[in-house]
Amino acid sequence: MVAWSINVDPFGNLTVSALVAAIPILFLFIALAVLKMKAHFAGIIATALSGLIAIYAYGMPSTYACLSILYGVMYGLLPVCWIVITALFHLQFVREDRAV
Repeated sequence: MVAWSINVDPFGNLTVSALVAAIPILFLFIALAVLKMKAHFAGIIATALSGLIAIYAYGMPSTYACLSILYGVMYGLLPVCWIVITALFHLQFVREDRAV
């Protein structure tokens, strides 16, 4: 893979660059609060928006963008799955003891 360093000001104006970077977050707030969109759909769209902005506005290689999205998904899912599996284990343990 080619080394890539981020350009924090691709538009030549730090305010515009920050506003472009904030588009996925603003979309998420608007989709949830104003449009009453389901959270998982809003999250998927915001993730796609952030990937597209990283690729086209900031010049991130698409391989790195896809790997970053995959890393973020796994980093978010691992704790959730850990908690759910642990809760199911405890539920099964309690049921075997006939406490429930």
